[in-house]
Amino acid sequence: MRSFLSSELTEISSEDDEAPLQPLPSLLHTILRRRGQTVNDLEILESDCSSKDSFNVESVDEDAVNAPSGGFEHSWTSPVVGSRDERAAKIKAKEARYRKQAKETELQGKVEEVLDLMKARDVRLGQFLASIFNPVYKRGKLRHNQFFQFEGEISQILNWWVASQSAADEVTVWAVNHVADLLAREAKVVTSSKILQTRDRVVDHKMVESFNLRSLQEELQDIAPVGLRMLSAMSTSPRAHREHTDRRKDRTEMASTYSVISV
Repeated sequence: MRSFLSSELTEISSEDDEAPLQPLPSLLHTILRRRGQTVNDLEILESDCSSKDSFNVESVDEDAVNAPSGGFEHSWTSPVVGSRDERAAKIKAKEARYRKQAKETELQGKVEEVLDLMKARDVRLGQFLASIFNPVYKRGKLRHNQFFQFEGEISQILNWWVASQSAADEVTVWAVNHVADLLAREAKVVTSSKILQTRDRVVDHKMVESFNLRSLQEELQDIAPVGLRMLSAMSTSPRAHREHTDRRKDRTEMASTYSVISV
């Protein structure tokens, strides 16, 4: 039985060196089709495989099967159906998913080891994070190289905190206070720029004719982006962002600018 399957695998591999290695059940079906046998004959092969002289995947010559994955890593999954290209794509995606899961499992195992060590040394997670992110301890290079430089990780963690019942209130209060500070800074910049003041200007027909709302909107966008973003959020629904045309969105931005002027 072993020599029979080995020769069949060698013959299949020689016909198409680039074909991906199929799971064992799928290979058995392929061999049966090549020999003109029925699927019911698979029971005979499976019975033989379970005997003491059963087929051992380790006995197959690696060079003969030319398996890119290095062997029958997922032999007992369901047979992959479809054309050759479709099967190859599905097998590749499945193997990538298995590799990702294996890496995640390995990572979580290492994290558990670190947490056990912290518990043994009586170090809380909050204390550990504070020692990393507090500028007093001068670990800026560590923060940048292992956290800040990875785009999206900060936002993801903040989103998880906002979604947590135990953290959402404190995070929200912090966010509101932070935005309020940003708005106060922008207000000072706008006041200093005097782009909204008429005190030192001559109000006549020339001023009226030269007034350009779009130009004013662009100036405000440069010096007060947070303020305009807040006004836009209050005046525009999420659905509008998805469904409105660019022209409609432009009118909404102009309305936000007009609101700033009217304040």
